[in-house]
Amino acid sequence: LLGKVSDRPNWTKIIQAKLAGLKGEPDKSSQPNPADDEMILGMVSRLAARLESEGGPVEDWVRLIRSYSVIGKKREAENTLAKARALFAGNAASTSQLQTIAKDAGLDWR
Repeated sequence: LLGKVSDRPNWTKIIQAKLAGLKGEPDKSSQPNPADDEMILGMVSRLAARLESEGGPVEDWVRLIRSYSVIGKKREAENTLAKARALFAGNAASTSQLQTIAKDAGLDWR
């Protein structure tokens, strides 16, 4: 999906910077530039499109929900959570993972 490992950006730093920004904390160690933002949005969009068309394991749905939450797209996170809950309704382990991400992301589980 992303090519060689050496071609990949350091996602940890990018996501930490985004989280710091959401918390109102400056992250001096790694400020993402607009190209990073576009790249992240592109990856989230591609993951969403793939899950919509092909489906995927619960881990991918959790990843998408978390991604939407981190980039501030709460409505998309909630919609994705609802779809995933319907898809994995009969699987207790998957439902547990979805419930955990809902709690971590501050989403309504009702």
